[in-house]
Amino acid sequence: MEHQSPTFEGTVDHLTNLERWKHKGGLHFNAMDQSPGTLVKHAETFGIHGFNPGRDRDIVRQMEGTAPAISEFDAAIVNTLPEGEGRMGDAHILMPDEKTTLKYAIEDHDTIFMAKLIRTDKGAEEANKLLAHPDDLQAFENDLQTLVSIGAHVVKIRLTFQAGMPDNLIAKGCEQFGFFHNRLAKNGKVMGIYEPEVLFDNYKDLQANLELEEKVLAGIKQEILNSQNPDYPHGWKISYVVPGKNSEDLIFPDESARATKEVVENAGIDPEETPVVHLSGGIPATAVREIHSQLVQIGALHGTSYSRAHLEKVYKAGLADIENPNFKAGHDELMRQITITLLAQQGKYDEWMEEAPIEKLRAAA
Repeated sequence: MEHQSPTFEGTVDHLTNLERWKHKGGLHFNAMDQSPGTLVKHAETFGIHGFNPGRDRDIVRQMEGTAPAISEFDAAIVNTLPEGEGRMGDAHILMPDEKTTLKYAIEDHDTIFMAKLIRTDKGAEEANKLLAHPDDLQAFENDLQTLVSIGAHVVKIRLTFQAGMPDNLIAKGCEQFGFFHNRLAKNGKVMGIYEPEVLFDNYKDLQANLELEEKVLAGIKQEILNSQNPDYPHGWKISYVVPGKNSEDLIFPDESARATKEVVENAGIDPEETPVVHLSGGIPATAVREIHSQLVQIGALHGTSYSRAHLEKVYKAGLADIENPNFKAGHDELMRQITITLLAQQGKYDEWMEEAPIEKLRAAA
């Protein structure tokens, strides 16, 4: 049977139909779009030695792409930067059957394939390297056409912001999101998920970081309102508001939850109109899940899109011996991690869940 990818209209309905996902507290994305460099960093952090991204990237994606737990996600984000000769990054990695691509494996679980196209400019001066690479800006329209040609209709766009960033660069980043929104609307067949990640590797307190994130989100929201088509379908992937990692302040989940809800509301973003999910951003899994559980309890309809918060135990279970991967162990641990996060999305998270067997977690749902 020939594979059928979702249409643009079906993709938009899947990701914006409030009644479809409200019962589970928000959308739930699988962030599997790490760059080769980030894969190496994760492997080293998780105690997996000798990881070679050129050789082992396919193993990671095969473990993720063949996991039954993929069906628990609304969408899976995949690194889709063009690699030449029409190849769209990890989308074309073959599964162990050597017939099914990663994109098709995701869609065969009734999960939306979400592309990632934009990289930041690592070669630019320090202050500019957080924003979009000039080559990507120039190629964006053509890349969108290529996405449509392979049956992909949603793209995640990530730029990064940080404390001490000059106002003119913050404004430039907001303008770049406006540029992307206009080009997406012009294309008319690809929805955008906007990820203005705020890096909290600073000495600032919670209030200062709230003000920084609010400035960024409000600036992007204004660019969208000023665009040629402000109602063109889109969503948001944003950071939880926490104190700076280098400050002496501890993370208090209830305070971070209130700050996160406040910053979204103050920026004029309505999660019932444009879906909102949160990245884990290097915050420990216990902390992000507790923050999210608190968010739900104060009435915020926000979803999740975790990478590191899910992956550490999954990698340790399935890839500890990268020469002899254990996909079954990785699959089982991914299902356990997803179940914990979905409990957090229902406001039911408790720290004991981190080590609990899947049967006990399901009983708590």
